[in-house]
Amino acid sequence: MTFPLATGSLRRMLMIGVVLILGTALVGLYGMSREGATQEGLIFAGVMGLVLALLLGLARLAGQGRVEVSGLGVNIEMGPLVQAFIPLENIEKAEVLGRRARGLGVHTDFIGSLDIVTSGAPLVELALRRPQRAKLLFIPARVKRIRLSLEDGQAFLSFLSSFLGKRS
Repeated sequence: MTFPLATGSLRRMLMIGVVLILGTALVGLYGMSREGATQEGLIFAGVMGLVLALLLGLARLAGQGRVEVSGLGVNIEMGPLVQAFIPLENIEKAEVLGRRARGLGVHTDFIGSLDIVTSGAPLVELALRRPQRAKLLFIPARVKRIRLSLEDGQAFLSFLSSFLGKRS
């Protein structure tokens, strides 16, 4: 069964960022048209275009994010940004955390923690028995704890528990 990542807060934040960047770029272009294009103005417009493209790409990737639970394990994907497969026998504990995340995005310390925070909703945490391989933008990392923003964290835990219960 597939569970989508919660993307409400991330999409709203990205859209606000897009509006601010477009507004800033338009003001910059207006200033360049009145005073003539300068090298700094062209560089500024190029950087704003690049940031805008990155924000739109992140919004698209977040919309593709999913967590799939099967009899083999948990598959976590967010386009090419995050890819991880956790075998059921490696899951030590799964729970909904009572606290909310402080920021949005994909965070790792490359020594065991991976956070995929796409909304202000409570996070689901998977604690693993052994470090597991994951890929973050094609860069390998080892994770021992994964925190996820899911649309329905309780449904995910219930479904996962049915597989974990059969394993015991």
